[in-house]
This record gives sequence, C-alpha cells and structure tokens, in this order.
Amino acid sequence: MEDYYAAPRTLVEDLPATAGTPERLTGRVVAGPAVDGTRTARIEVAHDGTAARADLGQALRGHRFAHREEAAEGTPPPPAAGAARTADVRAVPDAPGLVWTRDGEVAVDATGQDDLAVLALLGRLYPETVVLRPAGPAAVSSGGPGRLVVHVTDLGAAER
Repeated sequence: MEDYYAAPRTLVEDLPATAGTPERLTGRVVAGPAVDGTRTARIEVAHDGTAARADLGQALRGHRFAHREEAAEGTPPPPAAGAARTADVRAVPDAPGLVWTRDGEVAVDATGQDDLAVLALLGRLYPETVVLRPAGPAAVSSGGPGRLVVHVTDLGAAER
C-alpha cells in the first residue's frame, strides 16, 4: 500500500482469540501476471484449506519497520502488568486491510510457523506498532500507544 495512513484497517481486538494450538501456516511466493512491464510478487499463506495473500513488498516493509526485542540472557522478564490478549494467527492474513491496535498490547503467536508465513504476517500488520519478540513468557506493557507483539521462534529466523 502506498499510503499506510489511508489504508483500510481491522482492529486486532475484533479478531478471534487464540484457541488451542493453531494449525501450521505455510507460505510460498507467487508471481502475478506482468502488467505494463511490472510483475507483482505476493506471499500466499495457506491454512484451513484456504489461501490469503500479502504483497511481498509490503511484507518486506513490515519486516523492516518491526521493532526487535531480545531477552537478555539469564534475565527473567519483568512482571506482567496484566494478561496479554492473544489474537489467532490464522485470522490475521484473512482480515481486511491492515491489522492494528489502538491501545494496550496484543500478541500474535507465530512461534513454529513457516518463515514465509511470518513474513506475510508482518505485511498484514500496521507497521508502526509491531514488535518482534522471541517465544517464551512475555511481559505486557502498561499504558502508552498500542503494540502488536509477534512472538517468533527465533529472531534470527525473522531476520533471514
């Protein structure tokens, strides 16, 4: 999307909450037809017998602007300020527009998911509020602007 501020959005709070262990998402790059000498590439994410797509450029932009949080070795996370809300990772690719949150912190657990599926997920999230965090116990921030925390198996994998 050329203008993120004008893009349609879906509140993550309106998506279903995680229920149990989600089905593994798989991603693959698909190229669209050439139009006026330009070919668009997308990441297609398959789950539950359906497929959703994220523009590859948008996914890379989401990856570029996501903040990274690495836990310091041997340091336990700070105490949680409250229970984090967790949105179903399968609902994000299917949501209309970009997924965002107004306030608080909402987690999307992408641990164990295919690297391309995680990249596509980043392309479907409003980029200014995304934080990548390694899997494990997480502290919940209190107050301040909303954040979408994407739990990933390995921050290094998210960098590749």
